[in-house]
Amino acid sequence: MTTVHLRPVQRLRLQAAISGPIQRLGTVCAPVWEDPASVDQLLAEHLERIPRCRLLYALDTGGIRRSANVPPRESLPDFRGQNLTRRAFWEGPLPSIGPALSPVYLDRDTFTPYVTMMQPVRLGSTLLGYLAADFGLNALPAQAALGGPEQEQGAHPHPCIATLKDR
Repeated sequence: MTTVHLRPVQRLRLQAAISGPIQRLGTVCAPVWEDPASVDQLLAEHLERIPRCRLLYALDTGGIRRSANVPPRESLPDFRGQNLTRRAFWEGPLPSIGPALSPVYLDRDTFTPYVTMMQPVRLGSTLLGYLAADFGLNALPAQAALGGPEQEQGAHPHPCIATLKDR
């Protein structure tokens, strides 16, 4: 069995690059959280401010999608109400204050590796839900492009990704 994971330095750099924009988005979504159309509009307006984000969406505290899927082109409202509690990003401890990256998981349709940044949305001390931003690992820049030194290629074709083989 092969396990794919994001190299620790890449995880930190990705988190640093996108934490600010997704935290700001969480702040502006909180006042309109009960209006899904307004949340959809804010997600669409802010998507380009989150580098290399493939998809944005909002979840309630029970793991139900409360927004449209917002990819770079056109919002997809048919996904509203979808239960996402079986997804990799929902299985571990969820962030309570700031954003957190999920473990690497494989897309169910394309089998390509992804990570999801989860950002809690709060109004005062009340947790309203979460914003989720999906990132395809194959779309991430190599370490040198993120400002670090060159690193040798691992078993995976992308230097951000390492593999571990069980023996």
